[in-house]
Amino acid sequence: MLCDFTEGVETVSFLNLADPLQPDLPGPPPALPPYNLSVAGADGPPVDGEGYRVIESGSWHNHFPGDTRIKIDYSKLISFYDTSLFPSLQEARRNQTRLKHRLDTLSTADAQVFEARLAEVLQQDSARHSANEVDWQSLFKVIQNRYAERLELLHYILNSTIISDDHPTVLKRAHGHVRGMLLPYILQSAVPVEAGSISSQPLNHSWAAPVFELCATTHIKHLQIDPDISHALTHSERLLLASVKGVSKEICRVLVGIWAEGKEKNLETSKDLLLQWKASVENLMAWLDWTLWVRCRPACTYEVVFFRSSQHRQFIHSPLN
Repeated sequence: MLCDFTEGVETVSFLNLADPLQPDLPGPPPALPPYNLSVAGADGPPVDGEGYRVIESGSWHNHFPGDTRIKIDYSKLISFYDTSLFPSLQEARRNQTRLKHRLDTLSTADAQVFEARLAEVLQQDSARHSANEVDWQSLFKVIQNRYAERLELLHYILNSTIISDDHPTVLKRAHGHVRGMLLPYILQSAVPVEAGSISSQPLNHSWAAPVFELCATTHIKHLQIDPDISHALTHSERLLLASVKGVSKEICRVLVGIWAEGKEKNLETSKDLLLQWKASVENLMAWLDWTLWVRCRPACTYEVVFFRSSQHRQFIHSPLN
């Protein structure tokens, strides 16, 4: 957040730019089309229009690593998802997708907390010992790289059929995929007590607890056991650590649960597992709500243009988004 444009910023130029609404060609400008779903070049604006360029240039930085000219200081991050600071926002986000989250329910008290917290982080000394610095961006990327595409593939496998006589094949493919994801954490001693059971009652997964523990803590264990690091973490970094810990725990809870059930039950006869695993994976992905999954399915072609007529705002989607 740049609060003072007179400090640390140099003027590159002051230009009297041409009116973007004034056409280069002679004659009156074309009338704007109605807001509806249309194909560019038919009754919609061309994909090289001025409004499109704004969205296009912003979309270049949608994904990792974002705008590389900007270096984020995660030690001073303020998150409106921090429920300890902004509890008034929590209820309005319930059962809402991330794209619908807003700040209009922020209470006066929470707004004052934000102002106080902002003043606090701006006064913090940015000079920190290099040995104590945590590369949060890389840590987040490691978690997403490890699971994002694999969870999508698992979801695809489980949705390849819902009601079919060949459900054992789907279950076995899904279980093998999950096992591959967990291989770095599966100990030789992790063996189910009731291997091969086809009981409909929930089985005890305690034998798989060490696998879950390794899966959920491997990437962050050093941040928790090293006193030099843990004591030097700021409030913002403790929030980030809690976030990574919670995400890792939930991912591993679902994956290890699927793997353990597949080991305990007979996949040839446990048809109900297909719906259970599908629901578990879909709930997990909805809860994670990662930006990597926010895209058209299938991807839009260059010819597709969308308009949002309800709010009278033009939204143009391209494969770059």
